[in-house]
Amino acid sequence: MDSKVFSHVPLSTDGHYIRLVKIKNFEDHGAKELMLDLAVQQFTDDIAYNAVSYEWGNAEAAAQIQINNEDVSIRQNLYDFLQILSQSAYKDEWLFVDAICIDQGNILERNAQVQRMGDIYRQARVVLVWLGPATPESDVIFDMCETHAVSAEDDALAAISWEEEVGDALDTIYQRSYWTRLWIIQELLLARSIVFFCGPKLTTWSVFRRLPRSVKGIFYEGGLTGGDIKLGSTPRGRHARSLLSALERRSSKEDQTEQQLYKLVVDFGKAQCLDNRDRVFGLLGLAGQNSTERQSLDVLADYSAEPCELFVRLLSNMPRELNIYAARDIFDILQLHTNLSAFTEDGQIVKKILTSISELTFEVDFIHLGHLKHVSASTCDWCEMWKERKEAREKDAEAFLYQGYALHEIQAGKSQTSWAAHNVGPYHAVWPNDCCVVNKDTSVCEGDDVFVLMGTNLVIIQHIESKDDLSGEAEVRFELGYMAHTREFDSMIAASQNLARYLSRLPKRVVDLGWLTNESGTKLEKKITQQYTLTDVVLIVAHAATHSSHWSQDL
Repeated sequence: MDSKVFSHVPLSTDGHYIRLVKIKNFEDHGAKELMLDLAVQQFTDDIAYNAVSYEWGNAEAAAQIQINNEDVSIRQNLYDFLQILSQSAYKDEWLFVDAICIDQGNILERNAQVQRMGDIYRQARVVLVWLGPATPESDVIFDMCETHAVSAEDDALAAISWEEEVGDALDTIYQRSYWTRLWIIQELLLARSIVFFCGPKLTTWSVFRRLPRSVKGIFYEGGLTGGDIKLGSTPRGRHARSLLSALERRSSKEDQTEQQLYKLVVDFGKAQCLDNRDRVFGLLGLAGQNSTERQSLDVLADYSAEPCELFVRLLSNMPRELNIYAARDIFDILQLHTNLSAFTEDGQIVKKILTSISELTFEVDFIHLGHLKHVSASTCDWCEMWKERKEAREKDAEAFLYQGYALHEIQAGKSQTSWAAHNVGPYHAVWPNDCCVVNKDTSVCEGDDVFVLMGTNLVIIQHIESKDDLSGEAEVRFELGYMAHTREFDSMIAASQNLARYLSRLPKRVVDLGWLTNESGTKLEKKITQQYTLTDVVLIVAHAATHSSHWSQDL
C-alpha cells in the first residue's frame, strides 16, 4: 500500500492464515468516507469469502479510506470499485483484496501469500472483476447482457456484428487495460464463479462468455496481390480475446490439465506487471507439479531472488529434449537480454544456485542448413580457386582481424531453399539469408555440412576426411561455428568474440546423427542431436540466441 500505510499485524506462521475485509454499511455508521473492517482468518475448506480482481492502476495513493478505524491511502481504481461494491449485493460479504490483505512491505509474508494465491482465488465463492468505470459503450454491452441473461435461445449476444455500432462498443470492452494485467490471468482461470462489473452495471461469466470474440477487422480493397486485406484488432484486443478463449475452454472442461510453468510463462509473457519476476510468480497457481523423473530446482515465490536465478530454476524444470525457442523466450520475457553481465563463460549464475544442478543435461537438435561454399585458410582445391578472387581476399582479411577466426560462406541445401520459398524451414528462419559462418578451425573445407541450432546463431560443421590407410574409413570431425551477417563487419567481429569468450568451452562431441521426421515418420532433413549441460544451455541462450524486444512491447 502507499502513502498512509495500514499497520498490519504479522500473520501467524503456524498454519495458513489470510486477511479479509468487509465494507461497513454507510447508513449504519454515518460515515463520510469508505470504512472497512479487516480480520485475520484461518484458511480452511469452509472459509467463505469473495476475491477481487482488478487493475492496480496509477501508483499514486490518492484516495482516503478507514481500515479498522485507521486512516489509510489506497489507489483510486481500487477505491472506485470498493464504492461500487458498497452499494451492491456483495457489500456484507468478506472480500480478499490483495493490495490491502497482504502486507506488501513484508517480503517473507509477500512470498508466502503469493505462493498461495492460486489457492485463494480457486477457493473464493465468487471472483468479482472490476473492468473500470462505465462509458456509454460499456453500458450498451452490459444492458444487452442483462436483457439476454435468462435464455440463450435466439442469442442476440452471439450474433453481434462488428460492422455495427454495437460491435464497436464491444471492442472497447476488449481494449480495456484490465485485460493486460498479468495477475488477472490466474485470478480468472482458477475462479469457480465470476461476476464482471463495469461501473455499477454487472453481468456473470455465464452471460459474458456468449459475447463474440472474433477479431474485429478493417478491410482494405486490393493490395499488392489484388486481394482484400483484413487488419486485425490491436495487440491488446487480441490478448483479451485469447485470454477469454482460454477461460472458455477451462469453463467447458475442454482444458482442465495443469500446464508446465515454463509454457505458461511463454503463453502469457506479454501481460503487464511492475516486477518482471511476477511473470513467473503470477502464474504459479496454474502450473502443475514438477516432474520427478529427474533432478530440478523448485520455483517458489521469492522476491529476494534475482531474475537470472529465476531463469535458471525454470530452465532446470524444462524437458530433457529442450525447446531452445522456449528457453530463449523466457530469457527475453524476464528482460535478461538487456544485461548479460551475470552470464559468463564460467557459469557463475548456475554455480551460485546449486553446484550439483549445473551438470543437468539436455538434448537439442541442430538441423541441416546446407554446406560450406568457401572457406578461408583452407587447402581444398575449390577454396584455393575462390581465394584468387578479390572479394574473397577482402573477406578473409576482415575475418582474421580478431584472433585469427576464419570466414565461411554457406550454400543452402535444395530442400532448405525450397522450404524457404514457402516461408518455412531453417534457411528461412536464419536471421539474415545473406549469412556466413565464423569458425576457429581452418581444417574444414568446401562441401562440409552445416547444422544450425534453430533460434540461435550457433552451428556445427561436420567435416569428413578419408584416412590414408588401406581401410579407407572416413574420419568425421565436428567443429563449432557462429553465424554472422556476411556484409556487416561488426557482426563478424561479434561472432568471433562470442566464440572466443563464451562458447569455446562448449563440447564438440555429437550424441547422434539422425533425421528430422514428420508425424508419419517421413524423413524431412538430416539433424545432429547434441547433449549440453544446464551451464552450457545458459551460455548458449545468453550469448548465441537471437534475442528479441517483442516481449518488452506494451499491450
